[in-house]
Amino acid sequence: MDKRVQLALMAAVLLGGGKYLYLNGGILPYQVEPLQVAQRGIELEQCLYAAQMAFDVHWAAACTTQVGADDSAECDLPDTKAAVVNAWLNDEEKRCMAEARGTRLSRLSAKDGPR
Repeated sequence: MDKRVQLALMAAVLLGGGKYLYLNGGILPYQVEPLQVAQRGIELEQCLYAAQMAFDVHWAAACTTQVGADDSAECDLPDTKAAVVNAWLNDEEKRCMAEARGTRLSRLSAKDGPR
């Protein structure tokens, strides 16, 4: 192949690629922002950990209100109380997942928290 034809083809490819990057904001379809993905993963993990820690505190607080309970933070709550604490944890986990996806859910109001 003639050198001029090779040069023209190479220039066309480079110009076409440059135009593609210019029109798409410099992002190729297969590119992922690794730092943002890692940061979201860390934020999700921290949110879920905080929710689990708060769940443990709420469970322990509910245990201390049990009649005849000792000073232990571990107990078997009645189904009604356990359902309230478990529902709170489920709501917090959903909020964490929504935040990780980039949507924001408002925190639960004080009346919706565990009793």
